[in-house]
Amino acid sequence: MGLIAVDNIGAFATLAFEHPAEYIGKTIEIAGDALTPLQIAAALSRVTGRTIPYIQIPVETIRQQNMEIAHALDFLNEVGYTTDIAALRQQYPSLIDLDTWLKQEDQAKFAIHK
Repeated sequence: MGLIAVDNIGAFATLAFEHPAEYIGKTIEIAGDALTPLQIAAALSRVTGRTIPYIQIPVETIRQQNMEIAHALDFLNEVGYTTDIAALRQQYPSLIDLDTWLKQEDQAKFAIHK
């Protein structure tokens, strides 16, 4: 699963406006990290200090509730994205991954509320 920080989306938009000849008519996939749901849960567990479980819901169960989301999951499971994160880092060296983003965020956001 590709992940991108909102600030990095803005940075790529800025690059496109600053260098239109390089970007006009092109579609690029952007991501700062590519992780599995288990890796994402593990990262969130590290930050919160508690176990965040990943529980996979069968696509057929989701299909019964929402066909559009099921189609999106089918795409991710069967085709997926092939974002070249290394090439993106050459264009924008400050591109951040999930662990970096989690460290930069206000830790109060991840505090356990009772």
